[in-house]
Amino acid sequence: MVPAVKTIPPENVVIRNNKLHHLGEEPIAVRSHLVFVVIRENDCYRYLGDGILVKGTWHVSITDNFLHTPVLSSDPDYAAFSGGQQVSNMPSVGGGITCNNEGGETGAKNLHIHGNSLNGTAFGVGLIGFQGAFVTSNVFKDIKITSVISVSFFPSRYNPNGLSNHLFVIQGNLIDTILRPSATAAIEAKTSTGAEGMDIGIISDNIIIPRGKHWGIVADGHIIVKGNYIAQAGIAMDIANGVIASSNIIESGFETTNPDRMVSLHNDCTFSYNSVAGKGTCIQLRGSNNIITGNRLKYEGTWWAVHLDIVNNTVEGNIIRDNMLMVAASATGRYLFGASPFTNGKNVVVDLVKDNNGTLYQLVNEIVMLGPNSTRWRITIDAKGDLKTTKL
Repeated sequence: MVPAVKTIPPENVVIRNNKLHHLGEEPIAVRSHLVFVVIRENDCYRYLGDGILVKGTWHVSITDNFLHTPVLSSDPDYAAFSGGQQVSNMPSVGGGITCNNEGGETGAKNLHIHGNSLNGTAFGVGLIGFQGAFVTSNVFKDIKITSVISVSFFPSRYNPNGLSNHLFVIQGNLIDTILRPSATAAIEAKTSTGAEGMDIGIISDNIIIPRGKHWGIVADGHIIVKGNYIAQAGIAMDIANGVIASSNIIESGFETTNPDRMVSLHNDCTFSYNSVAGKGTCIQLRGSNNIITGNRLKYEGTWWAVHLDIVNNTVEGNIIRDNMLMVAASATGRYLFGASPFTNGKNVVVDLVKDNNGTLYQLVNEIVMLGPNSTRWRITIDAKGDLKTTKL
């Protein structure tokens, strides 16, 4: 009897120090269940597909590669690169680093993407259907088409089996400029769809400067968002369904005639010890059971600093307290909008407000919620911290 032969996947694959250019498809693609793969110090340019594509591969290290100057649909030689591809799937610009399950292959396990430089590509890093991914210390410049770093669950031709994502860290990256005219996200992690959803994700210590009307960070699920710097974004942060955001610095956004909100919170989020400054609404609440504490807000706009958006949303059970609002001299808006007799007692608001004259007031729930549209009520505090007067 001849014993069964056990198929062992190829191991210890190294792709290193190559100059790859003028290729119709991906310069580098690994698949078919490889194990222990190193992709390092390659220079890839003038290509049309993904820059580096990973499918069905375990223990992958993608480090110190340079992806740049891809083929664009506007280039005179675009037809030569795109020949033979399906028209509906034909890319208009070469992409970045991708891990997906397109074609039914399983995603990567233990994927490290570190120290790479991507310039002018369609996207930065796209992850879907993986187990264990670390995206650290990469530089992204002039990303053209989609989100720069994307973690997505959504079933599609890139994830036909609907596999969940598990365990990711996005840390220490620099994102400078998104060129797409319509809004997209610098970092997007929507992981809570499906029966399993997401175990845990961390987005920390990134510098994000979209220089346009884009989102800085969009996070949905069991994700920690900590220590990031975001500036010149349309909307700096949009979080939902359990995200904990703390110790982030959010500077003035991309300036438009009517600046949008700086931060949006939906349901069950914690937003604490952050610094937010800008002309857009500092915080907009579109859901319930959020905790907003210990933040330093500097409001420079003409609308409102905190907006309880009760139009088509249930905004109840939120705790907004121990925040400090500094109203800039140029600001003409109100502190709180959306409070009314209809929301009286359904949210807790206890905050300090310093107006543009330097006068310090305490804003408290029992007073704010009594009047229409929450015109700002003021309670003056003396040097000892005692309440002195109340006035409209």
